[in-house]
Amino acid sequence: MSDRSDAAATTPWANTEDDAVAIIGGGIVGLATAVELARRGRPIVIVDQAEIGAGCGIGSAGHIVPSHVIPLAAPGMAQTLRRELGRRHRALSIAPTVSPSFWAWAVSFLRHCTSESVESAAPALAALGQLSAELTSEFGQTTDIHYADGGLLDVYGSENAFEQASSHADELRAHGVDVLMLDAQQTRELEPTANEAVIGSLLLSDDASIRPASLLDGLRDQALRAGVVLASRTEATGLQFEGGHAVAVQTNRGPLPVGHVVVAAGAWSGRFGKDLDVHIPVVSARGLSLTVDRPAVSPRRAMLLGEQHVAIGPNRDELRISGWFELGRMSLSPPPRRVARLETLARSRLDFDTTLTNRRTWAGLRPMTPDGVPIIGASGRWQNVTIATGHAMIGLSMGLGTGRVVAQLVDGERPDVDLDRFSLTRFS
Repeated sequence: MSDRSDAAATTPWANTEDDAVAIIGGGIVGLATAVELARRGRPIVIVDQAEIGAGCGIGSAGHIVPSHVIPLAAPGMAQTLRRELGRRHRALSIAPTVSPSFWAWAVSFLRHCTSESVESAAPALAALGQLSAELTSEFGQTTDIHYADGGLLDVYGSENAFEQASSHADELRAHGVDVLMLDAQQTRELEPTANEAVIGSLLLSDDASIRPASLLDGLRDQALRAGVVLASRTEATGLQFEGGHAVAVQTNRGPLPVGHVVVAAGAWSGRFGKDLDVHIPVVSARGLSLTVDRPAVSPRRAMLLGEQHVAIGPNRDELRISGWFELGRMSLSPPPRRVARLETLARSRLDFDTTLTNRRTWAGLRPMTPDGVPIIGASGRWQNVTIATGHAMIGLSMGLGTGRVVAQLVDGERPDVDLDRFSLTRFS
């Protein structure tokens, strides 16, 4: 252990070795990486400007979706954007004030909406998604995360949208995803709360669901038991380098000496690009959720409401409704009208109790890359900095797999998943 001064003793990492791995970001990716590295005997410090274990994944519907192999940047997305931006109650919006760099990101996003980009991304997303799903299932065998493996039901109420869903199902099957097309009667047999507006659905049989807070709490507990230092309310303000290596993370509580740095700061990851002398093309996409006491009449399974772009997450004692995709919006304050609209959209496809008891509302920032694929790998010129960000709406689903492969990278092992398609160099 290093000998520190009295001033240093005020920091949570005062008694941590100088070669510790500093993880910037205490969400699902940061915690999963910390647990994996701690198992390998590495000293770990997680720093987060907010509370550790309360990243954007905590407010999601809790879907574990190895079926999600098609990135958001896909052919037809330009038309989807134009349609959604023209709707009064649009699921997708752009903040009224965004930086010039956002528009450069938007142009890059549209350029990546090609079949070639999808074909190269799908196998990589499938491999990482499958690894993550297996690790999440294993985690659920030892920790109560409300794991339910009944599949995911994606329901539709318009003929046009259902026809597009059928084409999407064919594309998923081509990439090895198990998907069934169900008519209205078959849908209601699986999910009795589906109302008369529902004309059909896709059943993604290999998907599952969990309670997000339970997974994050479980990871946080494992990290603490393994000796990981958790520095909540600690803002990383920059990185210090010497001789081609990062030697410290600068924070609002003083410098943190390091042997390796993992940037897993979600929508805030891009701010470290200047220090790293690279561009990390990540923008925020704000999502909202409403959590209520589980009604007496409630959806049985994890669901998506296709045209509404709304996710449904039932747990034992609560029901979560999440949605919206507000690009460039950095606010963490949930607007009441939009949150209330989530319930209205859910009721357009589902029948449940007339009155709901509100537990909490939430807003969180999803990190988006221009091609819809996470960034996982080396930062470039610095030999001991790894980046893991850009998981968009599936960070919770891909969190444990990302933690595994990042830990393997840091330890010099060959990752379980080929990470070439996730490399930051693809944007060079």
